[in-house]
Amino acid sequence: MRSRVGAPLTFGLATLLASPAACQDPLGSLRHAVQRGDSLAATEAYGAILARAESRPQFAAVGESVLGDGGLSDAATTALHKAVAASPSDPVLYYTLGVSLRRQRRLAAADAALRDAVRLDDTSGIPRTLWAWNAIQRFDSASAVERAQTLRGAEADAIRTAAALMTQNRPWGNRIIAVCASLLGLVGSAFVLVKRSPRS
Repeated sequence: MRSRVGAPLTFGLATLLASPAACQDPLGSLRHAVQRGDSLAATEAYGAILARAESRPQFAAVGESVLGDGGLSDAATTALHKAVAASPSDPVLYYTLGVSLRRQRRLAAADAALRDAVRLDDTSGIPRTLWAWNAIQRFDSASAVERAQTLRGAEADAIRTAAALMTQNRPWGNRIIAVCASLLGLVGSAFVLVKRSPRS
């Protein structure tokens, strides 16, 4: 028979190791909360990441991805809404909120968040590109073409082609375009991570 003396110590150690304070890196506590399926702790951990302005560009999209992949997209959106309220002039927060809302298929709300990201930082083509693809996914070809006007290269051509297929009313094309736009949202958020991560 097992001794009951070791049980509280084991439980206490496991609780300590699983607590956000035990993690040295900002994403560690978030990953632990996601692994436990603890939505409240995940929201708090992600909120703490977003509150750190110096690390926000590196960790905002990564944290959203960890939460979304862990089935806690609502926790990401909740933390992002709080962060946007606290820092309403940060385009990274609006962009990441747009990505999170797209993951949940809340395309109208994502459109508003991405519009604000573009309004706050029109120098980066990434938010504008995702904003244009969001219009495609919403079957709004006119907005997509308008948003793509300042884009260059293959991305702009792809958006214009998708919009043209939509205006020709090709149902099979619309389905393909919607899937491509959804995939691009995932690729776009990964690209932000590469672009904004510090160089070694």
